Amino acid sequence: MSLHETRFFSNTLQMLTTVEVILPEAKNSVGKVPTLTATSPKFPVIWLLHGLSDDESAWLRYSNIERYASDYGYAIVMPRVDRSFYTDMTYGPNYWTYLTTELYQRMQFFYPIATEPANNIVAGLSMGGYGALKYGLNFPERFRAIGAFSPVINIAEFQHNTTVDMQDWSLVFGGRPLKDTSLDIDWLMSAKNPQQAAVKKLAVYTAAGDVDFMRTENEAYRQRFAATFAHYQWHLGTGGHEWRLWDAEMQHFLAWLATL
Repeated sequence: MSLHETRFFSNTLQMLTTVEVILPEAKNSVGKVPTLTATSPKFPVIWLLHGLSDDESAWLRYSNIERYASDYGYAIVMPRVDRSFYTDMTYGPNYWTYLTTELYQRMQFFYPIATEPANNIVAGLSMGGYGALKYGLNFPERFRAIGAFSPVINIAEFQHNTTVDMQDWSLVFGGRPLKDTSLDIDWLMSAKNPQQAAVKKLAVYTAAGDVDFMRTENEAYRQRFAATFAHYQWHLGTGGHEWRLWDAEMQHFLAWLATL
């Protein structure tokens, strides 16, 4: 595989930002990497999102995502959104617009990645799990599947979670309503969402650890998810809110996708 660190000035964020990109190098039947040309098929892609205390390098540093990309033939796009909850911040940059508009277009311009929804997947952990669910449910026409590992799901209640230090919560959400909006996973799964028909066609995988502080919330949504999505898989892993769990869940997620 090849690893690319892309720095560019974002017109949306009005600052330089960095994206890590992995491109697989699938070998042919005789074990050689085929010559790529302008007409070579584009790579299926996973838009892989980081957690609250991480950045664009975290999946590279703490998991074996490079090897998994090679094993399964996916390009991996890992952007940086700081502590924004993948949201246009009230007092900060417009990370949601950046993620869903500018980054989406720029990566397709810079790299040979697929555009059709059958070959696009969004996934993430913790805050990035919320971001993956939010992105996939707001733009269901873009994606085949969503993977959310230890995700924040009920964003309105999460602000009261004392396990996580969110002194900057007001910078992100600024007192705006969260329930019954496009920030609300429950609303996005409901009949109130005008894209509900497309949402129901998605394949969704969620997971948490057996001693993960997000386990209770994740298990509470299992029945709702199973009733909403065309394909749904839950997995209870071993461990807490930690990289050993998320690395293992990425393997389970990729193996599950291969069965669909």
